[in-house]
Amino acid sequence: MHVCELGKKWQLRQEELYVDWHSHAAIACSETGWMDVEALPCDVHVPLIEAGVIGDPVVADNCFKSEWIEQKSWWFRKVFSAAPELLNAQNGELVIEGLDVHADLFLNGVHLGHHLSGMYPFRRDVRDLLNERDNVLVVRVTSGLEYVSDLDLSKITHLISAEHKRGRGPRGDERRAFVRKPQYVYGWDWNPRIATCGIMGDARIEAYDDIAVRSVRFTTDQLGDACARVSVEVELDNIRVISTLDVTVQVDILFGGAVVQSAQKEVFATSGLNYVSFPFTIEDPHPWWPNGMGAQNLYTVRVNARSSQGGNAAHEFTTGIRTIVLNTDKIDPDDRLFALVVNGIRIFGKGANWETPDSIYGRVTDEKYETLVREAREANFNLFRINGCDAYERDYFYDCCDRCGILVWQDFGFSCAAYPDELEWFRCEAEKEVDYQTKRLRNHPCLALWCGNNESAPNLLDADGKKPASPRGALLYNYSMPLILKRNCPDIPYWNSSPYGGETDMESEACGDRHHWVFMSDNPDERIRPEEYDKVACKFVSEFGCIGPGKRSSIQKYLGSDEIDVDSKLWQMHTNPFNTFFYSANQLLPQKNALAAGIAKHYIDPENLTADEYIFFGGLFQGVMLGYAFESMRCAEHNAGALSWSYNDAWGEVGWSMIDYYVTRKISYYYVKRALAHQKLALRQKDGVIRIFFLNDSLEAPELELEYGYTTFEGRKHDTHRNAVTVPPCSKCIEVARLPLGDHDLQRGVYYVKSLKETSVIPATLRMVDFRAMEAAPPNLTVSDIQCSGDSVSFTVTSDAFVHAVHFGCADHIRFSDAYFDLLPNESRRIAARLDGAPFDPQDIRAGHAGQPAYN
Repeated sequence: MHVCELGKKWQLRQEELYVDWHSHAAIACSETGWMDVEALPCDVHVPLIEAGVIGDPVVADNCFKSEWIEQKSWWFRKVFSAAPELLNAQNGELVIEGLDVHADLFLNGVHLGHHLSGMYPFRRDVRDLLNERDNVLVVRVTSGLEYVSDLDLSKITHLISAEHKRGRGPRGDERRAFVRKPQYVYGWDWNPRIATCGIMGDARIEAYDDIAVRSVRFTTDQLGDACARVSVEVELDNIRVISTLDVTVQVDILFGGAVVQSAQKEVFATSGLNYVSFPFTIEDPHPWWPNGMGAQNLYTVRVNARSSQGGNAAHEFTTGIRTIVLNTDKIDPDDRLFALVVNGIRIFGKGANWETPDSIYGRVTDEKYETLVREAREANFNLFRINGCDAYERDYFYDCCDRCGILVWQDFGFSCAAYPDELEWFRCEAEKEVDYQTKRLRNHPCLALWCGNNESAPNLLDADGKKPASPRGALLYNYSMPLILKRNCPDIPYWNSSPYGGETDMESEACGDRHHWVFMSDNPDERIRPEEYDKVACKFVSEFGCIGPGKRSSIQKYLGSDEIDVDSKLWQMHTNPFNTFFYSANQLLPQKNALAAGIAKHYIDPENLTADEYIFFGGLFQGVMLGYAFESMRCAEHNAGALSWSYNDAWGEVGWSMIDYYVTRKISYYYVKRALAHQKLALRQKDGVIRIFFLNDSLEAPELELEYGYTTFEGRKHDTHRNAVTVPPCSKCIEVARLPLGDHDLQRGVYYVKSLKETSVIPATLRMVDFRAMEAAPPNLTVSDIQCSGDSVSFTVTSDAFVHAVHFGCADHIRFSDAYFDLLPNESRRIAARLDGAPFDPQDIRAGHAGQPAYN
């Protein structure tokens, strides 16, 4: 195969929307009005920002000032030469990835076709159109809505969720359901309307002599301690239309650079597609494990094919030996599991829903992917859910998940609508998308589950929610997708929708997955009470959440100002709408200010707080809610997963995330990290009894000596007990002790448990009143034994009394192993920190707590 890379040195211009593909010749020859585009991918917003035509739409209120972009047509031009190997090849296939979204393509004046999906690449043989020099490739692309008529929309508009229907201003557009691009870009609760448009992937010409390796599928058929049985299936294309070929296909499997298995087959290849299968037995296999369970061992698979006519083709990728199963077995006559099983071991899926990391998804860098996934690994995640309203991420994201041990629950790109899949053209486009994405991603060991859509199932119901309104939408999820998955990757489980399971309410406690939104409860008090999560009885929580602010430095960036006014319109614009209302029983109900209510309940009256105080206590509120919720769901007997909404941000806002748009940790990040520790102690109260749990997601069997009881804030202990216990590996949740609630002053002390032997297991506490009701003396915090080495620093923090939310007033470039944690009386904790490139002064470490914050 010969490749002509076309990803660099493009030009871009805008025209009116009515300037259609018939004008391509004049535009291709025009010498004025072009902007330079250094490289693909390119969303048209980016060169406009660089040229000073628009401000960045994610900053301040600039998104409103750039809405005109979706009312234009955008023309890309690339001039290139073709090397002799391209001109002499049997074919030369133009491949352009990520055309967003309606595109007409022209090469040397010839119309190559109209492409109407951003979800799979454009591909066409253009060899006969190529010249040695001065080839002109022109792409006209639009944001896509102009092709949807009122007549099209009238059939299903009532079955499509849109933000403006919920009183969220200009966010949302029902026409999105007809346009195959990321659904969030026209506005979601967590994203403004920034209608993406451009070329969001690579461009190249792939030339083949007579054969091509179109795809390769690697599967782990059986995994044991001594050996693993795996299969490699090669999709070989004999591109000679009416000729047979003798082809030699060689497959090598490598680990650590050494070949561990190899095989060769002679194939009599007929024209078109041929499938060649290779079974292998790998001795002493090194399995791929999710984060916290073991190593992320990766094998390399190399495929080389050579024809009798001298043609050759190759394909290489990394993968892992692992098995994945979705266990839905019966627990009892009424209930079923919903649990992922990796390498024969049932796991607890812990993590969050991933948001596309930028409203303008074409500009997400590999560095941003790398940092976000690494931070998730450090927060003890083992699972991401990619929601159906998001973009399919680039290959590099899944590579990062492979390396970091983060499983991926991948929704297909459908969300909150009954899609028009009764239309043949739409169903055909969707099926091409599913076929492409499953082939592209199937060899990643991180791929754990395919899911048909996000929250589209309720849109299939009548107003009374009792029966399907029509088969519309269900054709894709119930028939097309299972068929394609059976063909392309039958070893990866499929789930029709999320939430899904049981009867038509889609919120079953008996089976399936559930979106458990305490924060949207009809009862305002329940939304801000973490103890509500102790009531979780479902089998897998694939969405829940609570909002909170990020750090001051990030807020200043996205507001575009050093001044922060929490009562300003700009602050409200960058605050998630669910802070001020919620949608329940088809009614828009006022919520006032849930964040302020949470601050008032747990900490302090918010009316006269400074901006720094509001940000600090709002962050603590989110952290308390998320940390407690994750713990509760890990302790729930039959629950097998908890995924918060969301992990990260597509733009800057007071919202659901724990990592903000600028990849800075919010306060809640540390609460979640502790709650998801691979080995963790937890306490819960029920019916006057304190139950003490040990949560173990690792393959280890720790031997623990526990001390537990009640302590006053000053350190006078009562009802202190000790207990020795050995915890089985991967045991999820084991009750290790019980303690009567007793007759203690709940405003002057806390219940606790700590490990006397395994010091890596941090102590756990349980307070029985809100923090603002605690009567605790001011603690004395000391920082000592500061050690600096290269880009890392460590120190010890100690308190003479119980203290809540210990943190350190340092710059954003310092990432701590722990922060915003509670310390028991006379407890010390060793803290490590990583410096991200900036200089460090030990004097920058200022220990603070909830009663005396150390602001940056």
